Amino acid sequence: MKEISNIIFDLGGVIMDIDVKHTLRAFERLGLDNIEDMFGHGFAASFFSDHEAGRIGDEEFVWEIKKLLTGEVAEEEIIEAWNALLLRFPEDRIRLLQKLKKKYRIFLFSNTNAIHYQKFSAMFRQALGSAPTRYLHGSKPGAPA
Repeated sequence: MKEISNIIFDLGGVIMDIDVKHTLRAFERLGLDNIEDMFGHGFAASFFSDHEAGRIGDEEFVWEIKKLLTGEVAEEEIIEAWNALLLRFPEDRIRLLQKLKKKYRIFLFSNTNAIHYQKFSAMFRQALGSAPTRYLHGSKPGAPA
């Protein structure tokens, strides 16, 4: 059997703690009462799946949500609600990545979107001092992060 040299991790729920209920509640606080009917498995509102798949950009995605709200809501509030599901990078998982990086090339894959990417990249930088792409696969095993 060939020796393992690469390890691939998923982001949400594996490396990073997430909780979709936080986003659902945040949208409800903004006045979107039927969010659970539009968001989740099956994506009843197609703009959610279109955004996840990259078929529409961030601006159009935010605009589609804004159209569903009755009151005036700032774009930043919508983005904050959308990002509410991104909770944290637990220290034990970060330490595990640091340990594994000494011996293996590690990669992080995710079926994420651009808004979440910006947020979790900032959170990753805060936790580790570098961007996920640099930290996970931008250097050779054993090289400093």
